[in-house]
Amino acid sequence: MILSKSGEVLATATGTAERVSFQDHEVPLMKDAVVLHSHPNVIGSFSDTDIATGAANQAAELRLVDGVYNYTLKPPSGGWSESIWKHRIEPAVLDIEAKFGGHMTEAMLQGKITEAQLLANWQHEIWRRVAKQTGIVYRRRKRSS
Repeated sequence: MILSKSGEVLATATGTAERVSFQDHEVPLMKDAVVLHSHPNVIGSFSDTDIATGAANQAAELRLVDGVYNYTLKPPSGGWSESIWKHRIEPAVLDIEAKFGGHMTEAMLQGKITEAQLLANWQHEIWRRVAKQTGIVYRRRKRSS
């Protein structure tokens, strides 16, 4: 769903568990708007594709809802673009995944966390670290019952 800053629904889309697609004429509506989607069957934060799409289309904010958490992500000060994604954010993601991934996997193998915990927290931990490094504003809040 694409929302104006005032909350007006600009476009809606349906999708599968793997993908949501907007019509070509709806994509430009993302500029300076809030883009919202859900992960109804999985606990987990934004995918790289979610962020790349938001950056390329200069969304003001990305929001995600899963069965447990609400997530928000806003661009760094000065905004973002496809270039900022490719040259600043994506390299940070790849670097952090390479460094951090081994720690999470090792924690699971040592029995400190379960596989479900690893999968549920993987992207959250990546985005939390990327936010510190790149200036994006990322938050995860537990949903109230």
